[in-house]
Amino acid sequence: MRSCLTILLFTILSSANAQNENDSTNSSSYLSKVIMIDPQKFLGTWESVDSSKHQIEFYFYNKIFFLAPRSDTGIHRSFAFQFFRQDSSSMVSNSAMIIKWPPDGCYINPINKDNIEIKYGYFGSRAFSINYRRIQKKVAW
Repeated sequence: MRSCLTILLFTILSSANAQNENDSTNSSSYLSKVIMIDPQKFLGTWESVDSSKHQIEFYFYNKIFFLAPRSDTGIHRSFAFQFFRQDSSSMVSNSAMIIKWPPDGCYINPINKDNIEIKYGYFGSRAFSINYRRIQKKVAW
């Protein structure tokens, strides 16, 4: 009887895990194509093209590249996405995350020099995309 329950439990858990993996690969969920980008090309303020017109800012702090929401009071650093991987030519991955648990992540998809799409993914939920246009370019430091 105990072995039957163990097999049943294992079967249920395996099925649930397979469903989760299937959902994450078939949806536009969290993952996007990872590419290396030049952070200098993104520095400055960007505004969403939708009616909300909310703003984000790309900036460097202690030589680390960040993306954070922006308002009239300034940059909200507590919600900043950090870009980790940096290669020898100062390029970074187009993926970033907020240092917390559960992690929130984003992926930058460059459209052209003044337009980008950012996919935001929150742990356990489907990703959503927001398109932005550049409204202020900052000079590289």
